[in-house]
Amino acid sequence: VAANALSYTRIAAAGVAGVIIAEVINNSLSPSPSLGIMNLVVFPVFLVLHAVNAALAMFESLVQAGRLNLVEFFTKFYHGGGKPFKPFSLRLRHKVR
Repeated sequence: VAANALSYTRIAAAGVAGVIIAEVINNSLSPSPSLGIMNLVVFPVFLVLHAVNAALAMFESLVQAGRLNLVEFFTKFYHGGGKPFKPFSLRLRHKVR
């Protein structure tokens, strides 16, 4: 039970980290009228950093979801059995000599 709670806590912590990074970007690079012509440099950097932060958040959620499926749930609920899937195999009815 604790392992599942810690797994979801890790996902929540990564989300909080993304919000903190966005706040740091907003507080340090927000375009303002006082910057004047320097806004032409600050605004593109501001947009790029937010895009990188969003891309990292999307990639991290993909990795965490995959890890939860493969590591946590697959080992608990999957039970082997059956026969291997061989879509392009050839079954011979008689042995060829």
